[in-house]
Amino acid sequence: MRGLTMAAAAALISFALFQLMAQLVQSTAPITAKVDTVFDVTPLVPREESAAQKIIRQIPQPPVPQLIPKLAMPTSAEPGDMLDVTSDSGRPVIALTGPSLEAPAGADKAATPLVRIEPKYPPAAARDGINGWVQLRFNIAADGRVTDVRVLAAEPRRVFEQEAIRALKNWKYQPKLENGRAVAQSDLEVQLDFRLDQQG
Repeated sequence: MRGLTMAAAAALISFALFQLMAQLVQSTAPITAKVDTVFDVTPLVPREESAAQKIIRQIPQPPVPQLIPKLAMPTSAEPGDMLDVTSDSGRPVIALTGPSLEAPAGADKAATPLVRIEPKYPPAAARDGINGWVQLRFNIAADGRVTDVRVLAAEPRRVFEQEAIRALKNWKYQPKLENGRAVAQSDLEVQLDFRLDQQG
């Protein structure tokens, strides 16, 4: 019963809409509105700018880039020598030991460090004020990547090893050259020292 009522109501509404549309279409009286058109014929005369009215705008000069000085790299190091890089920013201090990383220019040349990433100080060690060091052994591939990083010794153990390994794996080297060709180098050693600045 309810469905029949709904169908009848829908049919009635549809019929009413069709009738309304038919009456709108049959309307013959055009709807027009009279609009008065007025044209303004005032000539535009360009104004002459006086010398006082002219404004000269200058384009600001771009800033001159400042040259960044290159960092001086050590020219040579003897095996067992230590390169100590100190930091005043609370970051770990890295000390490097091991065989010479650079040799005189020529056809044969030892590996040269290009990128050294400082290890992050572990938050727990920084919070507890722990200092220490990690000795690592690693290889340099022919393309300059650091490979096969191994921990030789650490003090204290299981505190700084992971951060030291992670940092050393991101180092990049100019590979060792023999007869003008890049070759891999193995069993290099480095010691990374972790020290907090003693500021009070």
